[in-house]
Amino acid sequence: EIGLFNWMVIQKMDYDRLTEGKKSKLSATRMQKLINLGFQFNRNKKVKWEDRMEQLREFKQTYGHLKIPASHPVLGTFAAAMRVGYNKYIDGEVGGRTLSEERVK
Repeated sequence: EIGLFNWMVIQKMDYDRLTEGKKSKLSATRMQKLINLGFQFNRNKKVKWEDRMEQLREFKQTYGHLKIPASHPVLGTFAAAMRVGYNKYIDGEVGGRTLSEERVK
């Protein structure tokens, strides 16, 4: 559900602010309640595009294809975003999530 997803993102952003010593709406009590439920605050840091491409190469070498389902825990979101970006590139869209000509090649 998108509402729950957005709420979780906000909690993680507030956690990041808190750990950086910035003002945060996340109290220690709320944080502990979330931890007790199994909530994980440590977000994956951004992975370089080139690193994801290497992971795609490894996936293809292992499985012989790049039909990566959106549910794949590591590459699913990236592959879906690349498909969207490529389609926007083909349609002539510029900016936003459109892939650059360099990345398409």
